[in-house]
Amino acid sequence: MRRRYGAAARRGADFDLPSPLCPRGETFMNEETFNLSIRKFLKMVGVNSQREIEQAVAKAVAAGTIAGADTLAASMTLRIGALRLEVEFDGEIHLE
Repeated sequence: MRRRYGAAARRGADFDLPSPLCPRGETFMNEETFNLSIRKFLKMVGVNSQREIEQAVAKAVAAGTIAGADTLAASMTLRIGALRLEVEFDGEIHLE
């Protein structure tokens, strides 16, 4: 993994540094590709989640199920089976 820091980055100098994702300094993945892939996934989740929430709120308001001033409890589960990772995120969505 190549990283650039401070003045060295501005000059374009490269330094081989161990990745925090691989503490012994071995290279087993491309950290830049990994980070870009995570960001792409999170962007897709964010954009699609927002669209789904907006559509559901519009339908519920039109049906009179909720008022336009409600606060909605929301939760999101992040699950990555291969990593045995499951994390729940809780929050609120305010309509007014």
